[in-house]
Amino acid sequence: MTVKDVIRVLKYAKDINLACGASLVPFDHKDALMLEAYGDYLVDEIRADKEESFEIGIMMRPVKVVAE
Repeated sequence: MTVKDVIRVLKYAKDINLACGASLVPFDHKDALMLEAYGDYLVDEIRADKEESFEIGIMMRPVKVVAE
């Protein structure tokens, strides 16, 4: 599921925050630029923080340095 998919379901939410690692930023789901920037990211988890307030956690993966 992507951020765009989740936004379609949460279209009436008052507050949506986007989490990635230790970062948490407010996500304006009506902002086309923000949706374009983050919309195709895969979602790891969705949490309900309080009434009509949600946190969308973006999936992260570790990256190794490869010696050449």
